[in-house]
Amino acid sequence: MHSGFLPLLRLAMHSAGTTEENEWGYDPKLRPLAAIVMASAAGECFVNNVIDVANTDACKPDLPTELDWHSFGLLAKLIDERADTKTKIGILVTSLTRKPADFGSGALQSFVRLTQLRNQIVHFKQSTSVPVGFGERGISFKAEHSKVIKQFEDEHLAAPERKGPNPLGMEQVISTTKIAWWACDATLRLIELFSGFGDTLFLTLTADVCRTLRTEFPEGPYFKPRTYA
Repeated sequence: MHSGFLPLLRLAMHSAGTTEENEWGYDPKLRPLAAIVMASAAGECFVNNVIDVANTDACKPDLPTELDWHSFGLLAKLIDERADTKTKIGILVTSLTRKPADFGSGALQSFVRLTQLRNQIVHFKQSTSVPVGFGERGISFKAEHSKVIKQFEDEHLAAPERKGPNPLGMEQVISTTKIAWWACDATLRLIELFSGFGDTLFLTLTADVCRTLRTEFPEGPYFKPRTYA
């Protein structure tokens, strides 16, 4: 039932738990990058798992009685690998709640940000360094990062700005303990979202997994005990 998302998420959380920051505020071994990529992959794997389960006859009795099963005809389109994860989540949430998916806040917003951050890593482009001043040690540079990275800097989750001739690159800026745990939490919150849809299938699938993981990794700053109905 858990498919492959559980080992991926465990691997992400292990990477976050082994992060060690240096005096510049980032992990020189870049272990948070593994946490980000694995957490995002775990979320995508979970969504595909939900689609597979929703398209089996076995899950129909567990769905809410007020839900018209024919509305799940939309799910057939999601099998197409060309559909992105955000599209899949949007159709799933809309079908299950009869309300438009809100990607502007909460768990859905966090996971969208996680996938954007993951794309920054997978489709890597070196940050542009621009001169910002001149002092005793020569020209001072500052790295120009994307809006995705800038938001983490504004939230004080990224490594602090390093002044001097060698500014931190994108991969260093996001290699922090806070971002690593944030990434894991973003995927857990997505999974927990489905446990609130009120049917036995999703509660069984998601609540136990989330409870177990939050117990296994209590040291994470975002990992506080949560209760489930």
